[in-house]
Amino acid sequence: MAGTDSWINSFSLVAYLPQPLAGFVDALRREVQPGSTARGHVTLLPPRPISGSVHQVCTEIREVLQKEHAFDVHLNQVCVFPASGVVHLSIGQGSATLIRLHRALNRGACEHMEMFYYHPHVTAAQGLEPGAVTKATEVAVARWQAYEGARVFSVERVTLVQNTVSNDWINLQEFELRTPVIAYLD
Repeated sequence: MAGTDSWINSFSLVAYLPQPLAGFVDALRREVQPGSTARGHVTLLPPRPISGSVHQVCTEIREVLQKEHAFDVHLNQVCVFPASGVVHLSIGQGSATLIRLHRALNRGACEHMEMFYYHPHVTAAQGLEPGAVTKATEVAVARWQAYEGARVFSVERVTLVQNTVSNDWINLQEFELRTPVIAYLD
């Protein structure tokens, strides 16, 4: 684990994928982006500096999320963002909720002008040379088509993470979303 002197003012809010989907995405990412150590996740707040303390950020995030229920996210197909060359899995159902949460969370100490329009997704590869994007996409499409596991997962908790000078993301705080109450009528 990195020492606190190597932490930088770069934070993100993510929902990690559950197993076995996480194992699939992590293996795919290592295959198409060798050396990647990133854990499979969907980002609610992309990397950003914060303007207050971590305590303040956690308080603001908790205020938004305490009213939110867990929700499902459906992964669709392999796509590429043309401007950045990021190979990713697109999100169908659940995308609107993620966009709404991003808007609600991108305020106060977490407010930040995004480099790109917020578009929920699960990254399979990023930072590739332009010539490697096509091959990575082909591999990702083949692996995704062959994947037999669930392509839906429930976002039940999110995690505030902080980056380090060596680009290792450290988990700082986990936030639980509310579990929907199901009433049974006789």
